[in-house]
Amino acid sequence: MQLALALLFTLLSACANLTPGKTSDPAGSLSAEEREALYQKAVRRETVP
Repeated sequence: MQLALALLFTLLSACANLTPGKTSDPAGSLSAEEREALYQKAVRRETVP
């Protein structure tokens, strides 16, 4: 029982620290130009012997 309470408290504490929009790198944060540059860089590395 004590272990379950400790785990529940830990989980609730972690969830309390989460706030929407506080991620370090939100999904879709790269612009189309940045995505294209990364793609081109990856393709060049693939084709270089």
